[in-house]
Amino acid sequence: MSDESLTNAAVEWIRDYYAAAPADGPPSATDLRESLSADFSYVGRNRVDVNFGEMTASDWPAMVTSFWDIGVGRPQFSEPTAIAVRGQRCALVYAWIGYGNDYFTDFIHCIRLDPELQRLQRIVSFDADDRDAAIAELDRLHAEIND
Repeated sequence: MSDESLTNAAVEWIRDYYAAAPADGPPSATDLRESLSADFSYVGRNRVDVNFGEMTASDWPAMVTSFWDIGVGRPQFSEPTAIAVRGQRCALVYAWIGYGNDYFTDFIHCIRLDPELQRLQRIVSFDADDRDAAIAELDRLHAEIND
């Protein structure tokens, strides 16, 4: 889906975020909130996120920790694969989450980091096959900033 060498600060951040998922249960709400910028927002534009819609930093921890309640045991997270990058702050990545019993969700995340490259500022999720819309969103998010 992409060139393995395609990377930037946003790609590395999201890879580390997925890799840090604890084996013994969901991350704490405090840890999750600390990973987000004060103006964080999430928008689900994929079929699986019909119930999630839009959320802020205060909503995010409950949504993430719900992954541990969906399946049987600890969810399995793929390593996000870069599809496209813009500057250091913006990236488009493909990933999936497995919940056990052959149930999984795959998606494309369009992400943007804060100016310090330390916290997640925006996520817009798309169905894995909605690449054109995801790239258009990546370009829009990048156009809003100067990096």
